[in-house]
Amino acid sequence: MGLTIRRASQISRAEPTGVTHVPVSAEILREAAGDPTRRLPPPRPPSADLGALEEMADLLAKAEAPLIIAGRVGRNVGSPHHLANLAETLGAPVIDFRCQVNLPPRHPLNAATDGKDLLAAADAILMLDVSLPCVSSLGPLPPQAWLLQIDVDCLSVDMPAWPHPIEVAVNADTERALPLLQTLVASRLSGRRRQIEDRRARVEAELQAKREAWRARAASTEPADLPDAVLAELDRAIHGDALILEEGVAGAGVALRQMERASGHFFRSTSSGPGWAVGAALGARVAQAAQPVVAICDEAAFASGLPTAALWSAQRADAPFMTVVLDRTLDQADPGGESVDHDSDVIAAARASGAEAEMVTRPSDVAAAIERLLATTRDGVCAVLDVRLPLA
Repeated sequence: MGLTIRRASQISRAEPTGVTHVPVSAEILREAAGDPTRRLPPPRPPSADLGALEEMADLLAKAEAPLIIAGRVGRNVGSPHHLANLAETLGAPVIDFRCQVNLPPRHPLNAATDGKDLLAAADAILMLDVSLPCVSSLGPLPPQAWLLQIDVDCLSVDMPAWPHPIEVAVNADTERALPLLQTLVASRLSGRRRQIEDRRARVEAELQAKREAWRARAASTEPADLPDAVLAELDRAIHGDALILEEGVAGAGVALRQMERASGHFFRSTSSGPGWAVGAALGARVAQAAQPVVAICDEAAFASGLPTAALWSAQRADAPFMTVVLDRTLDQADPGGESVDHDSDVIAAARASGAEAEMVTRPSDVAAAIERLLATTRDGVCAVLDVRLPLA
């Protein structure tokens, strides 16, 4: 059994990293673990083929409207720096799905997920560690564009419906490939510096207008913009050393617009099945005992994450964390139609598990509640903040 667990750990840490399912029979579970075995390190990620990168650099250098789409680049904390260098060399915008921090969120070339117009105009698209569902959510890829790809698994054999005709695909670790590609691109653009500077200035001006719209949403009192206002308050209230685990809350792209976190301090799930954030927060807190951990999710993800089990386990393991729930649950009402002021299901589940819990209904109340509840986690008790939002 011990060897089986080590093998599962090895597979989960090998590229592409992820959850590993291990079917184990009851007979094996009843066996003794046995003596400790040697560690099973994962294989080293592949390096890029230089000839393929040269082909890719040729096409990117010829492009008039290059675009970069980033998915899981930031799983290595050094990669955002390499991606920023490449984007600046090309003067190219970056559509950033940010399952991790792929590019500094306030980088002037970062479009977050607000990039359908950029996609439609692109004539060369570099996809970095991007999965099929991410690309599909942007709309159809332009038929005139060269499609270029770097990923540890470009073939994506588990996605037989991958439909895109890739011009150049390179199986490689992006952390190793991006510095080489940037050098190759820079050498090809050395005689076009003024043209590239003009393109970069034009793209940055377009993206600056998008960021101003994001700031306006954060300051808005319109019901549709309240998730932006709440996430902006959370970003200001939660210290930068905290680890944030966000589960696609309250509409696509809200956290990407409003939360600015350093590389290695933000992780996001885009799974179609809710329930990741609370369990992931428990695991992160056990792994990083000295680091504050905050899960951010909606009420469906909170309920699907078995919060009573996660919070109870966290208390027993001395691994307290905070959960922020953006809650659009319909208020109960009496027969006369008046709202009944009861504790929410979120508050009830939290308190039943021994966690401290509060509810707020205005973005302006978020910061003070965060301060109180983070102090609770420092005292060894889990905390849950239920942020009630109007129904969309």
